[in-house]
This record gives sequence, C-alpha cells and structure tokens, in this order.
Amino acid sequence: MNGGQIGLDNCVERFQVKSFDDFINKFCDMDFPWHRPKMRDFMFWQLFDENGNCMVDYILRVECLDNDLLDFCSILNIIPNFGRKVNDSIHDDYRIYYTDRLIDIVNQKCKKELNMFGYDFNGQRR
Repeated sequence: MNGGQIGLDNCVERFQVKSFDDFINKFCDMDFPWHRPKMRDFMFWQLFDENGNCMVDYILRVECLDNDLLDFCSILNIIPNFGRKVNDSIHDDYRIYYTDRLIDIVNQKCKKELNMFGYDFNGQRR
C-alpha cells in the first residue's frame, strides 16, 4: 500500500502534475524543483557512486524479472520460490502515451541509462 500517494514520489499532489505529458516534462526538466535534488538522476543516485562506479553486483530488469531472478538465484546457489504473482495487471503499450517530443526529451534526460543498459524507445536492443 502506498498510503494514498499517487505518482512517483507523490508527484501528482506535491507538484500538481496534471497529465502524463506534464509529468514527463517536469521529470526531464533539470531545473524543476524536485524536493529531493537526487531526483535529477533518478536511477544513478541509487546504483552508482559520485565517480560513476557501479555499487551493485547484479541488476534485475522488470521486463524480464522471472529470468533475471532465476539467473540471480543460480549465481547465489539458492532455489527460487517465487510464489504467485500479486497485482498482475494488463496495461496498454507504453508507447501510445508518448509524442515524438516526449520521446526526444526522455532520450536526452535518460541517455546515460539507455546507453548503459542497451535500451531505446522500443525496449531493450538485442
């Protein structure tokens, strides 16, 4: 339960986010006053130190979580017990929410992550 918060870091209420377009614009705006400055580098402040060195040994990806968990359990030599899926839902393809302009600003904001993990707008490049 998220305590009634809506959106990343309760942004809908806190920053008066009106739409997906509004959120993307605010999230990608390096001058937007997030209450936590580290939101500017959303992923990197958790995984990398100030010199850009990765501080984790393994990264699991949501879009292939079952396989990544199996690999991770194998590395640790443990038997996985995933149980049942909870809150599994079906959503529209994320691409329908993006305009060409939103794609461009996300590509600029997240260039480091996209390149590091081999992603583009259509997902992970093979």
